[in-house]
Amino acid sequence: MHLKSTGNFNLSKDISSFYLVWFKRTLITVAILLITPFFLVQCFADQLTNALQQRIGNYDIQMKTEPNIPIANETANITLRIASVNGDEIVDLPVIIRITKDNVVLSNSTPIFIQYGHYTFSYKFPQAGIYAMNVVIQNDPSSNQDIIFTFPLNISEGFVGFFYSYSYSLLFIGALSIAITIFTVVVRKRNSKANQRSV
Repeated sequence: MHLKSTGNFNLSKDISSFYLVWFKRTLITVAILLITPFFLVQCFADQLTNALQQRIGNYDIQMKTEPNIPIANETANITLRIASVNGDEIVDLPVIIRITKDNVVLSNSTPIFIQYGHYTFSYKFPQAGIYAMNVVIQNDPSSNQDIIFTFPLNISEGFVGFFYSYSYSLLFIGALSIAITIFTVVVRKRNSKANQRSV
């Protein structure tokens, strides 16, 4: 009888140890996935995260908005990163930024000289809908023509835009919390059953 209870106790201990190791590895993996983007941003400081990207000719352009889904009648920050495909440094590149909706021009800048490949500006979209932002590189040296990049911008109503812009991180945290809770309940039930058998 004593040997039987010891065997059951060791089996439950082995099961608990297995789940504990699995749980630790899962947490480490999640931590690595969460931390890695920050290291990548530090290593490649010029890159924009969660940005739309296009490549035409020798130019590689990224566009990011803050918040991710701009909200109508609220100011959004738009950041552009312009780089060359062959690694040449972009200095004083003349660019025109044009914002349109339904083929109607709402904003058309004078030539802007992009220094060191980055430019950030603010814009308030008057209503929800699909807008287009044209980034026009004037007089490209290799072709002597203008190169036009077009980025779609989805502008949302206040509540919907707020929900979609900030819900992704909350959704991940909620899913992780549920997974940890379920794992804890399962381990406790297994340990409780194992202890009852060993008595």
